[in-house]
Parts: sequence; C-alpha cells; structure tokens
Amino acid sequence: MKYNSDSMLHAFLTRFADIMILNILFLVTCLPVITIGVAWTSMYYVALKIIQDEKNEEISVLKSYFHSFKQNLLQGFEIWVLALLFGSILLLDVRIIASMEAQTLRTALFVATGTVVLLFVLTLQFVFPYLSRFSTKFHTTIKNAALMAIAQFPRAILMIAITAVAVWLTLLNKYTIYTGIFFWMSVGFSTIALIKTKMFVRIFKGIEQKQIEEAQKD
Repeated sequence: MKYNSDSMLHAFLTRFADIMILNILFLVTCLPVITIGVAWTSMYYVALKIIQDEKNEEISVLKSYFHSFKQNLLQGFEIWVLALLFGSILLLDVRIIASMEAQTLRTALFVATGTVVLLFVLTLQFVFPYLSRFSTKFHTTIKNAALMAIAQFPRAILMIAITAVAVWLTLLNKYTIYTGIFFWMSVGFSTIALIKTKMFVRIFKGIEQKQIEEAQKD
C-alpha cells in the first residue's frame, strides 16, 4: 500500500513538474510575439502527449516541445501573422462602424462584423491544436479548423468560456490579480491547455476514425 501511495505521489509530482515546465517554455517562446502561434501549437502538442499518456510514463517535455516548434515553425508563424492582420482589420472595421451616424446601417454592420469576429475567435481556438496533431497544407489547416469550430460549436463556446472565466477570476480585485499573476506565470496557460485538450482528444479521434474509414474505402 505504501509503495502504491509513493508511486501515486511520484506520478503527481512528475506531472506537475511537466505542466510547470510546459508553461515556462510557452511563455519564453512567446516573447518574440511573432512566434506565439508556433508556441501555441507546441504547447498543445505536448498537452496531447500528456493527456494520452495512460501509463503515466515520464515525457520529455523539453524535447517534445522543441520537436513540434521546429516542425511547425513556418506554418505556425504564417497562421499567426495572418491572424494578427485579420484581427487588426476586424478591429478597424468595428471602430469605423462605431463612428457611423446612421443607426440602422450601424446595427446591421455590427451584426455582420460580430458574426465574422465570432467565427474568427472560434477558428483561432481550433487552428493551433489542429496543427499540433495533423500535417496539412496552410489553407487546408485553416479551412478544417473553421469547419471543426462550426461543427463543434457548443464545445468551442465552452473553450472560450473556460479562458474567459479564468481571466475574469484573475481580475476580480487586487488580491486575485496578485494570485492570478503567479498562477498564469507558473502553470496557468498549460493548465487551461490541458483542460481544453481533453475535449480536443475526443474531436480528433472522430477525425482520425473518418480518415481510417476513407482510406479503407480507397
């Protein structure tokens, strides 16, 4: 019994260390800003390995992270730059629409732009986790991520809500801000990624099953 208890404690401490290392790697590789997309992809690559590790085996977080970072450097960079440009255009559109005097036109444009913004945010939730798991061409990655976001709309909204609630709890007051800074700097980003990855595993299994069935038909 003592042996099992010690093993469980060892497994917990090992996994906690993995999560902390993953969080630090993510933060460090996000510093250039233009590498955030690649860092995001690499974090989910390791998170998938952790979630799918049913035997609680030790994972080389550092090795796995930079393996994904190198493998997805170009496409992760391209998608992130595109996201920054598209997000900037949407922000500019919102500011222009807000300055319009015609209320009816302004409302209609707000609804249309809001729909695009929602699709953009939902796709952003899926595109880097998708890239961490599947090797596809640039346009295919974005298209499949958008289709997944629409097909998995309730889960996509839940993922956004998880992040939003975590941020809201952080900003409640000065005490939660201090605690939140420690949380986000130590394990926050990787913990949120792991929670979402549990949902991504189910989604990806469905995609992989369809790919197997299509391959068998061919």
